[in-house]
Amino acid sequence: MAIVAACLDPSVTTAALNRYHSTVHFSGTLRPLRQYADAIGLEGEVVLEDFPSPFPQENLFICYEKGVSTRYELIRKDPEMLIAMARRLRAHLETFSGVNKIVFFPSFNIMNEILERLRNAAGYGGEIIREERGMTQRELMEAVETFREGGGKTLFSVMGGRVSEGMDFPARDLELVIICGIPYPKPTARNKAQISYYERRFGRGWDYAVHTPAARKILQAIGRLIRSEHDRGAAVILDERASAFREEIPSLTLCEDSVEAAKTFLSGKNVTPSEGGGTGSIISQRD
Repeated sequence: MAIVAACLDPSVTTAALNRYHSTVHFSGTLRPLRQYADAIGLEGEVVLEDFPSPFPQENLFICYEKGVSTRYELIRKDPEMLIAMARRLRAHLETFSGVNKIVFFPSFNIMNEILERLRNAAGYGGEIIREERGMTQRELMEAVETFREGGGKTLFSVMGGRVSEGMDFPARDLELVIICGIPYPKPTARNKAQISYYERRFGRGWDYAVHTPAARKILQAIGRLIRSEHDRGAAVILDERASAFREEIPSLTLCEDSVEAAKTFLSGKNVTPSEGGGTGSIISQRD
């Protein structure tokens, strides 16, 4: 048994912001803005501004599929669920063998569990480039450069990591993002304490400590696709819980067959259009 002291209030370290006459915070994934302002403890007059993406709306297609999930309780009770996920993933990898694609997972553990089933139960033998836990920056960049060579490469990575939040893949470097599971945080003692703290402070414990961080990770992963007005791509979320993120992803579409939907979109045919590659948000603080 271990006793850990953790700071649940990030405003302890961001209090210096309130000493300035004004500050401006901007990013494509600040939504919901009120939560961001609350969490970092901005004081005084706070102006919230939300702007649409400057990129063509028709360049990004986002859909999700029912019938699969990485919900912790579900995959522990039903071992077949991860096999079903692996089979759906195999269908995408084989259909889009000529397209550069990144598959994002909620964690390295889930990645490895699905990869094992992808190789064995689902029988997939294609080449996969992997981000691995503990990789040095040099090792990761070598893997990414191999992926960038193109020709239909597949990269496995995790949401909330260096690839999903810090790297650009313009043009044909990346045309398809597949998200296997929702990146909800583990129900640890610290996470439960964070939920309790936000519930007492703002009355929105689950939203602030669980839902919003997951939404931001999903948006960051999808954001790798569209980095300019010329980029075009499709994002597929293989988890039925994705429907909970319609507010953050207004263009999210339910697809009976996400393989066919993405294939139709990437072939340039008429598909339900996306609402754009994300939005930009600015928070301005004045004393």
